[in-house]
Amino acid sequence: MPAIKPAAEQSQSRLITILATPGTVARDYTRDLIDKFAGHCDVTLIGSQKLAALAEDFMQGQAISADAVAREIAPCFVERDDRRTDAIVLACTIIRCCSIFSPASRPGRSTGSTPPPPSRAARIT
Repeated sequence: MPAIKPAAEQSQSRLITILATPGTVARDYTRDLIDKFAGHCDVTLIGSQKLAALAEDFMQGQAISADAVAREIAPCFVERDDRRTDAIVLACTIIRCCSIFSPASRPGRSTGSTPPPPSRAARIT
């Protein structure tokens, strides 16, 4: 389940982006969650064609490009009426498995820290 409720509760700008597979974005279930928990927010749905494949490649130990990830997440950063997106919901385990900005955190390597759980909304500053 996308973490729509916590994102809506935590967002100060009331601009939320949901980054998910195209199937998740298209589901009535996702839209019902938005209506139920984020009706007071301006929600942008982004259906990423490539991010899940990038995450899978990374989990299999393949090198992936930070630029490729950046291109896929760029549409998440929305600005409207002098407000910026301050909550992004990742509807999969992208943060956990795609810690490409910290190569030591790849699966099987000990970093001494645990990535944030994927079910939480990521705060953007």
